[in-house]
Amino acid sequence: MPHQLVADHALQWYGTVPDDRLWRHKCTIGGRGSSWLALMDYVVRAIAESPDAMSGERLGARVQELITAQLLDEWATQAGLQLGVDVASAEPAYVRSAEEYIDTFARSVPTASEIAAAVGVSVRALTAGFRRYRDTTPGQRLRARRLEGTRRTVAFRRENRLRNRQRLGLRQSGYVCGHIPETVRRVAFRDPESTLRTVV
Repeated sequence: MPHQLVADHALQWYGTVPDDRLWRHKCTIGGRGSSWLALMDYVVRAIAESPDAMSGERLGARVQELITAQLLDEWATQAGLQLGVDVASAEPAYVRSAEEYIDTFARSVPTASEIAAAVGVSVRALTAGFRRYRDTTPGQRLRARRLEGTRRTVAFRRENRLRNRQRLGLRQSGYVCGHIPETVRRVAFRDPESTLRTVV
């Protein structure tokens, strides 16, 4: 199995690539009654029974991921390494990447397929990861981010309207205050004959 394949899997699921303590550790994986042997038995039987399906991109990729995950887990265990301290820290890197993608492109309303493709996983894996590690779904997070964006937009527009009204009020106030003295001057300081003509 290619080294890069295992390293990419570790980065995708644990957010980091193990150091040489894993890669240099020599060990034997499998044996009578082991889960590794049972997995290999399943893979061989599946290939024999449905070679076309197993060679397909979707199913083949999932089986490859399963084999790589089992290998990495057993290898790390025998090397005394803990790839994930707990559920929170062991969250797959693609979950965090998907969150960042959703937050960045929420306004364009990306589909689940687009989000999954952007982080390199299937829609099913993406949804399962969000349910397990975030107790939500990509769609729910997208709706929440769009709602937050709408609220910010509404608040921004409301604040702008308030500022515009305040500026308009100041201008009107200045207009009134500037013209009252002129009006008073015209009335108060005109001569009696002009005032009389105005009244008549």
